[in-house]
Amino acid sequence: MTDDFILFGKIQNGDIEAFEQLFRRYHVRMCAYAAGITGRFDTAEDAVQDVFYGIWKNRANLHVSISASGYLYRAVRNQSLRYIEEMQIGETPDFTTPDSDSTPQEQLEYAELERIIEQTIAQMTERMQQIFGLYRNERLKYAEIANRLNVSVKTVEADMTKAYAQLRRATEKYLRN
Repeated sequence: MTDDFILFGKIQNGDIEAFEQLFRRYHVRMCAYAAGITGRFDTAEDAVQDVFYGIWKNRANLHVSISASGYLYRAVRNQSLRYIEEMQIGETPDFTTPDSDSTPQEQLEYAELERIIEQTIAQMTERMQQIFGLYRNERLKYAEIANRLNVSVKTVEADMTKAYAQLRRATEKYLRN
C-alpha cells in the first residue's frame, strides 16, 4: 500500500501522528493474530505493544521494503513466538476473561473471537489439530511434535503454517470494519 509507505516515511522523520495512524489501522488486527499464536490476549497485547514500541524507538533506522501489513505480521509473529519461549505459558487460554478492568463490550468481543478461533481449529484436519494442539497447549518444539506423531519436521512446519494462515484469515474477517 503506497499510503503505508508514506506513513513509514513520516514515522522515520518522527511524525507521531503518522505513527498513531499506523497503530490505529493495525493494532486490533495484530492483537487478534498474536492471540491466535500465543493463545492469550494479555500476552498478545504485550507482543503487539512491543512491536509498535520498537517501530517508534528505532524509527530512524526503519526500512520497510514490503507492505505495512506484511512487515507487521512478520514482526508480531516473531515477537509472539519469543513471548511463548520466554514465558512458558502453561495454562489453558481463556479469552472470555481478559482482565478484571475490561469493559463488557471487550469481554463480548473476546468471547466472539474465542468462538471463531475454536471453530477454525475444529475445521482443521485431524493431524493439523494434533500438531497445533501439541504446540499451543503443551509448548512442544517442532522436532518433539514430529517425534511424538511419527512425522517429519517439515510436515509439522507445513501444518503449523497452514493452521496460522487459517486462523489469520478467520480473525481478519472478524476484525474488518
